[in-house]
Amino acid sequence: MKKSLLMILSCTTFTLVNAQIQFEKTYPKQFSQDINDVRECSAGGYIAVGFTQDSTGTYGVQIIRTDVNGDTTWTKTISGGYGQNAFNIQEIDSGNFIITGYKNYTSSSDCDVNLIKLSSTGAVIWQNPFGGASCQWGQAIIRDNQGNYVIGGSEFYKRNSQGGAIWNRGWQTFQIFGLQQTADGGYILEGFNSSLLSLRKTDSAGVATWTKSYSGVNYNPSCRTVQQTTDGGYILVGANPTFTCIKLVKTDMNGDTLWTKQIGNWNYSYGGAVQQTTDGGYIITGEAYDGTMDAAYLVKTDAAGDTMWTRTFQRPNTWCWGESVQQTSDGGYIIGASARDMSSSEDDFYLIKTDPAGYESVQSTIAENISVTVYPNPFHDEATLYISSPGNLHDATLLITDVLGNIVRTQSITGNETRIGKEELSPGLYFYEVVSANEILANGKIMIR
Repeated sequence: MKKSLLMILSCTTFTLVNAQIQFEKTYPKQFSQDINDVRECSAGGYIAVGFTQDSTGTYGVQIIRTDVNGDTTWTKTISGGYGQNAFNIQEIDSGNFIITGYKNYTSSSDCDVNLIKLSSTGAVIWQNPFGGASCQWGQAIIRDNQGNYVIGGSEFYKRNSQGGAIWNRGWQTFQIFGLQQTADGGYILEGFNSSLLSLRKTDSAGVATWTKSYSGVNYNPSCRTVQQTTDGGYILVGANPTFTCIKLVKTDMNGDTLWTKQIGNWNYSYGGAVQQTTDGGYIITGEAYDGTMDAAYLVKTDAAGDTMWTRTFQRPNTWCWGESVQQTSDGGYIIGASARDMSSSEDDFYLIKTDPAGYESVQSTIAENISVTVYPNPFHDEATLYISSPGNLHDATLLITDVLGNIVRTQSITGNETRIGKEELSPGLYFYEVVSANEILANGKIMIR
């Protein structure tokens, strides 16, 4: 029993009956590393980018390429100078990748925008830092409809396919951390303008046509996912002024607010990324802290911004937060997060692949006509274990263990719904198994707040 539970703790991959794959994995290094962005790759699997630190504390760009199960295919570290960091990655031609961030030379205030083209196998094709007299950086990058690279950060830059300059636009009071090319060939920029979360619309030459600011919405500089929605408007995410809930803002095509939604009620919370989903709703990731545990937060809303479900993901003895989210080709979600060890304060890349309902590991491992879900999860007082086909179970038992593998509860399963009460259990992370005829039919984790 303990062996199977330890396998769960080390993030064993589970294959769904509908051929979806889910996982939850960290990628430890000798020293700290943080994830900033993750993307699904056209050839399958995922690529994550961020930074790592060496033994001297110097930063370097860190890239991890995985297969569909989240297992590492290759890693690449790019270092040099006083330090380097990467914030955003996009797949381009032939499975290659383009990355932006910054490169420091002699100090943290001596920096240029870093532009790196990487092959599908992780080889650096070229690296082209550029800047000016002041410190400059890149926060978000896209490849436009002409094959050029458009970068937002300390300024607004357009570079050709080899990284050479086409133009740059600078506004003293507007710094960019998200961008997208719009249907009219121009660009929508998300950033902060005089300390307010703002959108700026430009034409194809980068000339601003309007700017709108949104009071009462605090910005998160890690967010790089402003998006033009299918109705021609825009969606952006941040936090309320006290950072206790997510704020989701929907605008029309002119940037005027159509609605604003507050999501959650935590000691600390914010939205770090948002994307419109294929059903017209939205998927959000960020952070949720309840005073005890800090978790990567996943929220699904409908098209009106009303919450459909929320999920939290947390590793034992860590602080966790979500930085990037993307709906995947199978309808699920890939989340790029970071997990900080509470003892060492060192961070790890943390990737979470879920099904369309936001679950990362709760499925049958044997019978095709049995599936298991726990809802709500996390919970405060009680949750319900739902089993899709109770007729296939014979004298089934629910076993709950703590993170050390100790069985803390055993209870019988007699139908398709089984109550899981908090009772004597302390807040924290637990694992469960549904067992019948000495076989494990399903397993997963629950979190009690």
